[in-house]
Amino acid sequence: MSAVLPMLASLMDSLPKGAQDYVQSGFDFWDAGGWGMWPLAITAFVLYAKCGDMFYTFFLVKFRQNRYFGGRKTVSRLGADSAASLSAFQAAQRYLDFHEVRLRDNASYDDVMAAFEELRVHELPPLDRDLKFINVAVAAAPLWGLLGTVTGMLTTFDGLSKGGGGEGTMNVVAGGISEALITTETGLMIALPGYFLHYLLTGKRGRFEGFIEHLQNACGQRVLKLAKHEINVND
Repeated sequence: MSAVLPMLASLMDSLPKGAQDYVQSGFDFWDAGGWGMWPLAITAFVLYAKCGDMFYTFFLVKFRQNRYFGGRKTVSRLGADSAASLSAFQAAQRYLDFHEVRLRDNASYDDVMAAFEELRVHELPPLDRDLKFINVAVAAAPLWGLLGTVTGMLTTFDGLSKGGGGEGTMNVVAGGISEALITTETGLMIALPGYFLHYLLTGKRGRFEGFIEHLQNACGQRVLKLAKHEINVND
């Protein structure tokens, strides 16, 4: 810590005057919030780090879908007209291979169902755990802010009870009220964007599950039509 503080001071000196004032106001805001700012900062870090990790995961999911199914043509290639096509089935095989799930050329309908169930077990539970973690972090942020509010009000009342009036007492009261309001505000500022990001990520998770369902139906239709000799193996 002794080496960090001079480094921060040197970094501050290297900033333009306007930036220095902006950073200093941030430090003042942090100090006025009291110890409650530390759990809020940790909560914000883990919350938004997990959100970033999930957005990256869905980016990779979208990348693989584009790679194996041709971007915007993904839905059309799995649609009613081509659901049972050989190209869609082979693309599904390659997609499943990436997830280390095997789907043979002569797979039965039960094999198709089992392969996609294995894919769901492999892909969806980790996403659900991450969403629950984000939900808990979002709920925790206002509670940390509320705890800071309580301690700030206790500081205020303690100052009123022990002070004899005058400027010293007013400083203690003002500090307690400031701590109470700043932690509440910070908790809400962390939680509200977190709610929005959780909503976006839940939507992406639902679309991913829908894609797996769509892919499963497409492969299942092909297997059933082959069994009924409605199509040839090379169609």
